[in-house]
Formats: sequence, structure tokens, C-alpha cells
Amino acid sequence: MNRVNKTTFGAVRWDAWYPAREATDTSAQCLKALSRPEYHFRAPFFAEINKEGNVYIPEYTQEIFDKEMKYAKDAGIDYFSYVWYSHSGLRMARDFHTKSKYRNQVKLCAFLDNNAILKDYAHKELIELFKEDYYQKINDRPLVYYYAWHHTVDKIKEDIAFYKEACKNENISTPFFVVCGIGPKTIKEIGGDAISRYSIGGSDKTFREFLDTDVYTVWERHGKEGREEGIDNILPLSAGWHPRPRFDTPVTWMKVEENNSVGYASLEEIKEQYKLAKEYLSDKNNFDITKSNTCIIYAWNEHDEGGWICPTLKVDKDGNQLYDKNGEKLIDTSRLNVIKEIIK
Repeated sequence: MNRVNKTTFGAVRWDAWYPAREATDTSAQCLKALSRPEYHFRAPFFAEINKEGNVYIPEYTQEIFDKEMKYAKDAGIDYFSYVWYSHSGLRMARDFHTKSKYRNQVKLCAFLDNNAILKDYAHKELIELFKEDYYQKINDRPLVYYYAWHHTVDKIKEDIAFYKEACKNENISTPFFVVCGIGPKTIKEIGGDAISRYSIGGSDKTFREFLDTDVYTVWERHGKEGREEGIDNILPLSAGWHPRPRFDTPVTWMKVEENNSVGYASLEEIKEQYKLAKEYLSDKNNFDITKSNTCIIYAWNEHDEGGWICPTLKVDKDGNQLYDKNGEKLIDTSRLNVIKEIIK
């Protein structure tokens, strides 16, 4: 495969941010986890804080989604990679994306896990979406990410085989498959093209320590292993790892240990990471393992798990929402601003 000329930046979307209807909703659990005052600053910009101090989403509309798209476009984000669901709330943003006036400026692709692997609904949707200009491509090949565990390897292998055959029958270029969470040898064996990560975790470290001991070492290891197996290295970028809200207010799908968090990133540390990623991808010594010339950001909106670049509510030191002189709520875009500075 010829190397892609333009470096692109993608961002993972996990869209739990829709109006909650029941206490057991994914959205309700995530919003409850952010409702402690010390976490209010992590709430997405379209959330609200009620007089009891609870975070809630009053509505989620095409207009709100398009604001997210405009923020991403202005910062230089090239595509959103959606964790793929059939649930009406968890897929709401993805459906808005297909209708957005910005859909060809910030494109979309799939991040498949057990909710979509070998599922008919995902197969039908993606085969049609692969044909669209707003679906992200690598040299005309639809980009597909997989979140893998060792017990799902056989399922992913079967899923990859399905898409290869279906695309052949539909006269669509073979997708470019990025597999996260397993080793490069296995990735190659199941038909994958590249290695990456959904997120990088850490425990009881400063973000500076986390970058040095976890993030950058993953880049180096994946590059070395990728070269040995002849697969691409998609750099994972981290906006943080701080699932402490889910320890303080447990959710049903994940158990968090008390110290399983990393300190918050400074703006300079976020800036450094993007600068080094651009340098890595522009280094000719790495061209053989970066033919796709892209990286994936964890995450656009993992607000309660601890990795986000989506603008958030601006609050005071006690978690109270802040407003301008006209009564309009203030929004914190600082993370996107430093990313924009490096990308552009």
C-alpha cells in the first residue's frame, strides 16, 4: 500500500450523552457519576447542572451535534470513530452525523466491539456507509477499528472475512482493519492491517509519568512489533485516564479500583503529545510502519472515564456553572485550542 500523504487525526466517540429516561440508562449512570461537584468541569458543553447539583442532558439535537462537528472541524480533527451500537440513545450522535452539513469535513468510521461484531444490523449499515464520501478511507479503503479481547479473536476473524467478501461482491475496496488490544502476530493472522489501542490505562501516576511510562512506550512497542510482522502502527493519543467518577459512583458495566486513575493532563502535556505524534509520523524512518499516516485520540467524549477533548462546562472551584454578563453559559475549549495549535 502506498503511504497516505496527509496526516489525519481521528477521535473515538462513545456517545452516552443523551437525555436519560430511566435510572438504568447508560446515560443516567454516566451523568450521575459526573454529578459530584469535583467532576462538573468534565461535563459536555451541552449538559446542564440543576439546583441540586446534578448533571443532566435536557435535549440532544442535530443543532447540538453540529456544534460538536464545528468544534472538531475548527480544531483539525479529520474523523470521528464511533463505538457502534443499535441502541437508539447510544447511536443518536452517529445518526446525526449522517445528516450533518459538516459530514464531509469531519468524516466517520466504525469502532466495533461485541455490540457490533458479527451483528446483522452492523453488517447492513456499514456496507452501505462504506460507499459514502463521508466515510473515512485510507487510500480509498474504508477504515474500520476493532476493540479486541483474546476471547473475541475468532469472532473478529470471521467478521473481517465477512466484510472482505461483502465488499468484493459490492465492488467496494477492501476495508483497512485496525485491531486494538491484541498482539501484531495475531492481528496479521486474522486479516488485520494495523495495530493500535482504544485507550491506555494507568494507576496512581501523574500525567507526565503516564506519558513516559505508558503512552510513549506503547508507540515504541507497537512500532517495533509492527515492523516485525509487516503491519501498520496507528498511534493512540491519550487525553487522560481518570475513571475515578465510576469508583465514587459505580456503573453496571465496569468495576474501577480506587487508585486506577492518572492525574489530569496539563495543556502543555497534551500539546507535547500531539507535537511528538506529528514528528513521529513525519519521520521517514517510520514511513514503513505508518503508511496509513493517521492516529486515534482517546477520546472525544469519554467524559466520565477520563479522556475527553470535547468542550465542557466552565465551572468555579466549587463546581458551580459559570455564565457571561448576558446569562449565556461559559464553555471551556482549552483542550481543543492547544490541539488546534499543533494540528494546524
